[in-house]
Amino acid sequence: MARNVVVIGMHRSGTSAITNALGLLGCSLGDTGDFMSPKRWNPQGNWEHQRLIDRNDLVLELHGGTWFAPPRLPGDWARRPKAQAMIPRLRSEFAEIYPGEGWVWKDPRACITLPLWLQAWGSAPVAVMAFRHPLAVARSLAARNGFSLRHGLALWEVYNSAALWNLRGVPTAVYGYETALDDPTRFVAELSAALERHGVALGGSAADAAGALKPSLRRNTADGDDLGSLTKSQRSLWELLNALAADGERPAMPRPPRQPLPTRLGLFAKLPPRRRAALLRAQLRSGLGRHW
Repeated sequence: MARNVVVIGMHRSGTSAITNALGLLGCSLGDTGDFMSPKRWNPQGNWEHQRLIDRNDLVLELHGGTWFAPPRLPGDWARRPKAQAMIPRLRSEFAEIYPGEGWVWKDPRACITLPLWLQAWGSAPVAVMAFRHPLAVARSLAARNGFSLRHGLALWEVYNSAALWNLRGVPTAVYGYETALDDPTRFVAELSAALERHGVALGGSAADAAGALKPSLRRNTADGDDLGSLTKSQRSLWELLNALAADGERPAMPRPPRQPLPTRLGLFAKLPPRRRAALLRAQLRSGLGRHW
């Protein structure tokens, strides 16, 4: 039985390009009929299934949050009745979109909702975690969504911290998106070798996969030493992600010392009501927050 792949990473961190590359390497992208349409910010496509995005949005909504203001979740949230009640629907919809094995799936929201999906799947896939410089992500979110840099940096921290926590025990390869774009051929070779070592069957074109990683799509950049606007915890997280990427793939992601709590997203709740409402309306217009 072919092993499956989940691509994990914060929004605007290269997960779309890497998922596209994995599809070209031979992983199944499932039923592409409900893929999100390419947009200005992802002209090559997001490679995300709208029905599964809706499921993730609903998980976040039922727990009091949204993708751009994630809820504060207790450590056992995915084992509580409200979450458990969602598993049959998650399992059935995923099986309709991915009827076979050897699939690749991504949705940045899975950084937060992954514990529920792991229960729905019943077996752990191999994870590919992509990360990007926090200021590059924050600037991209500012351009696309109108978020302040502070809000974007807080989201970057929450998503990446949650991803590391939720990937504990899961075979994981961590990669920096900037590094992948600097040398796509080398990145694809390293990624392919790592996945094959973990039992992922690949039979596609490495050249096509490398060609999907286009440096020209990198609109927002940040120097690796440009960390002055980061908090101490954000700088520490950036250093940890780079250290994990330097180590290569891991048989199982180590258990972090504690569960991260997204305290800094309280800043959204503290925004003036008119500003908060304007952000919510912007998400609805852009199709990035369909339940709000």
